[in-house]
Amino acid sequence: ATEIFDARPSAFLVKPVHEKKLYKTLDKVIDEIRREKRDVLSIPNAGGVININVCDILYLESNRHELILHLNNEKQHVWMKLDEMLMQLPDYFLRIHQSFAVNANYIQKFGAMNVILMGGTELSISRSRYKKAKEGFFDYLESK
Repeated sequence: ATEIFDARPSAFLVKPVHEKKLYKTLDKVIDEIRREKRDVLSIPNAGGVININVCDILYLESNRHELILHLNNEKQHVWMKLDEMLMQLPDYFLRIHQSFAVNANYIQKFGAMNVILMGGTELSISRSRYKKAKEGFFDYLESK
């Protein structure tokens, strides 16, 4: 019985299954699948296209036209400007510096001069971007 939680069940249907409940459950599962697909970012790369789950991105680092996506367990390098990438990402990605944007979901501490991400990574906040980044972070916290 405990193994069922490894499968991430969406609902439990008890026999005899009522038709309305079955259709309601199927609609819920279809919505979950659509939401998960929407959260996948397809990025053109030299070798083709890479698909990245948006929630796995901790932060983005720009080095001229090369963009480094720092993920939960790896890094991906793509040839793209940071501004172009941010247009494709949700509002909870905050631009904190000319070269950095962070996923607000992973911010452990938002300070006056830096942010500390879960896991200990520390990134500087530029003075010119501090006010807008702080407002974006508080908006994010309010929406949670």
